[in-house]
Amino acid sequence: MKNPLLLGCKGCGNAIVEAAFALAGVPLDTEEVDYSPESPTRERHLAVNPLAQVPALVLHDGRVLTESLAILHYLDDLEPGATLIPPPGDATRTAFYRWSVFLVAAVYPTYTYGDDPKK
Repeated sequence: MKNPLLLGCKGCGNAIVEAAFALAGVPLDTEEVDYSPESPTRERHLAVNPLAQVPALVLHDGRVLTESLAILHYLDDLEPGATLIPPPGDATRTAFYRWSVFLVAAVYPTYTYGDDPKK
């Protein structure tokens, strides 16, 4: 595999990861998957990530990294010059931690149950 591979789907949180890779200037391959039980891509996705989490980033060595915020930290370590995360000692770093975790833990889950008009 030449570039990291991001498995994701529309509305599943991979947009922030794709944007971060673009901002960092790191090439990324993407693959659209649907984790619903009747999906033709479900088995492909489960083969990469048995927990069926998206986004799932497949690294060069085959390891899989999930959770958007963890992927951003990985990318920031890979390309620190991109300054995706304020560096240690920066006064805004604590605010970054607080708000990034708030978004992932409190805001993002509302879309999981809120974006299906049939419910």
